Amino acid sequence: MKRLLINEEEKKRILRLYEKVGDPLTQQALSSPLAREIKTYQKFFNDYYKGKPNPPVVLPIDGNWNSKEYNDVLERFLKDNGVQVLRCTKEENDYCQKDTQGRDMEGIVYTTQVKMGQYMKELMDKFYNSQNTSGGTKSEFVNTTNDSYYDYMFKDGKYYFKGKGASAKTYPNWVEATGKGLEAIKKNVKFQ
Repeated sequence: MKRLLINEEEKKRILRLYEKVGDPLTQQALSSPLAREIKTYQKFFNDYYKGKPNPPVVLPIDGNWNSKEYNDVLERFLKDNGVQVLRCTKEENDYCQKDTQGRDMEGIVYTTQVKMGQYMKELMDKFYNSQNTSGGTKSEFVNTTNDSYYDYMFKDGKYYFKGKGASAKTYPNWVEATGKGLEAIKKNVKFQ
């Protein structure tokens, strides 16, 4: 069997064809107006998810819109807020933006449902204004709409449930979830 040898430059070219997210950005790109805007989003996402159940990774405040971690957190945030999310792929590259080197920004999260800058500014203002008026970060989250049998609460790092309707007789007060019930709540119940 013959072996195919490729040099390092060719290897990088081939890899760029298949994965754009994760490529390092130049210093010029990291000091651009877009990078400054992304830094505010990164700080916001870290503040927003701090103390919430199942937080994503803590993002570095570096302005890198090309990192997989940033795009994963952006995708989760938009989905958590009911926004349809798309990712630029080879099949959809006619809609993808170009990066600073003219390449399709493959793997980058985008949406056509909202104007991102305006939408993010409104949500950041709302979040930080609520933090200023409540005197700190929120540590209790309640979901009363997940199903018709129980209400769910996340408080101080623990998950609780309380019955409603017929289940209220068995569980009239908040009960800390354990075992399979805890795993089901973590997997299926969204807290905002």
